[in-house]
Amino acid sequence: TLRVVYISIVGAHSPSDVAARILASLQERFRFLADKCKSEDIGSHLISTIRLFLAEHPSDSFVFVLDEADNFVEAELEQYRSVREACLSFRFRSEIEDITDEMGHPRARFVFSGYRRTNTFDGAWANWGDILRLEPLEPEAAAKLIAGPLSRLGIDASVHVPAITYRCGYQPAVLLRFGKLLLRRI
Repeated sequence: TLRVVYISIVGAHSPSDVAARILASLQERFRFLADKCKSEDIGSHLISTIRLFLAEHPSDSFVFVLDEADNFVEAELEQYRSVREACLSFRFRSEIEDITDEMGHPRARFVFSGYRRTNTFDGAWANWGDILRLEPLEPEAAAKLIAGPLSRLGIDASVHVPAITYRCGYQPAVLLRFGKLLLRRI
């Protein structure tokens, strides 16, 4: 089973910030306690914990979506210049993604999403994989993405749709998130 683990790392600059959020997510979502793998440095602690987590979930694979990762990527690019392969993002690639399933695919994968710096092939991201750029929608397509589902619920939002789509930057992911939050409030 492929499981997606969404983790917002907005504002996280350091490896310890990111590691703490990943560990908290494992504990919150899967009731997995990170105390089982104590280590001096946070990177080793995180790597050991994820490896143990994968061992305890042998039939599952995981995609860790690290959202709002721009600050972390910037910090990792800077750190890569001095410590090279010892930076946390490189360790994800070399020490976690080496655990594979029966088809040879990594059982844990990492997706770094953001608006400014996550579209890089520099540092640890050199030769890691492809960059997927999600361009903004055309205004008409963005309007349909918001107005269509609302109209099926009996809500005519046509007056507000241009402002909503503009404020969301016509970005599909932001528009979908807006719609999800709107539905919670209705």
